[in-house]
Amino acid sequence: DVELIEVDDVAVVQEEHGVAAGVRGCHTSMVGEYVVEGHVPADLIQRFLEEEPDLMGISVPGMVVGPP
Repeated sequence: DVELIEVDDVAVVQEEHGVAAGVRGCHTSMVGEYVVEGHVPADLIQRFLEEEPDLMGISVPGMVVGPP
């Protein structure tokens, strides 16, 4: 299931989940316990989830020009 939560300031959500300023993206998603920051391609998210690394998440920082 997907739950959309609109917020006025995404930085507050990023801070709550411990996302460092240097890796913050324009969108923040939670997939299970993982943080997905920015326009991460779906195939990379899938691979990340399959590998289950000992990391807090995956990120494409900043605002990417021309994302899919």
